[in-house]
Amino acid sequence: MLSPVLQKNDKKARWLIFSFSAIVFAAVVALGRVQVKVDLGFDVHLFALINAILNSCVAVLLIAALIAVKNKNIC
Repeated sequence: MLSPVLQKNDKKARWLIFSFSAIVFAAVVALGRVQVKVDLGFDVHLFALINAILNSCVAVLLIAALIAVKNKNIC
């Protein structure tokens, strides 16, 4: 088994985690303020429709899997 490079409660690990979190937070805030005006030539709401269809399919499959597991009907 490999030993971890950073030990538990290591100051270097804590510094890396906090600095990475701050950088990601700053990037999210900065990108939230950027407005890009791009004409893609098609309705961008198509992506939301595709996302909704995929989410619905996954929900149905998860419910079917739950029912199969509860009935012990596993291949």
